[in-house]
Amino acid sequence: MIFNILKFVFDNSLSKPEKEDHWDDKTQRVDITFKNLRERGFFKQLADGYNITCPNIFIECKNYSKDVANPEFSQIHNRLNNIRGQFGIIVCRKIRNFQNIKTRQITLAKDNKYVIILDDSGIKKIVEWKIKNEDNQINDYLEARFKELI
Repeated sequence: MIFNILKFVFDNSLSKPEKEDHWDDKTQRVDITFKNLRERGFFKQLADGYNITCPNIFIECKNYSKDVANPEFSQIHNRLNNIRGQFGIIVCRKIRNFQNIKTRQITLAKDNKYVIILDDSGIKKIVEWKIKNEDNQINDYLEARFKELI
């Protein structure tokens, strides 16, 4: 379901969505991968404004009732690099301990790997904005989540 939601929400800024995309000679599987069109909005700003390599946007989906922890952050950390892309998203159900999550995100950012978290409430917001054709709201929301890392 998240695959279809994100395909809908990011249709103007990301392309070629792949579900369960294989990398590294098929030794790694990414839940969702998009190609960055870099034509407008938040993803263009990552590349142009922040000089973050992001030809691919990696998304890991965690349908957990508990907070994502070190294994999930290590997983996406292994996906990101200076060639494939330095930006990813973890989609999860709920964040309970914001400080623990923030600490893990900042640790990755120190390694030039940037990961934002979208929980159910964030997904709901961006879908509502998309339905209302308020893409600027989506971009502002994503940028605000990103700026928390830098």
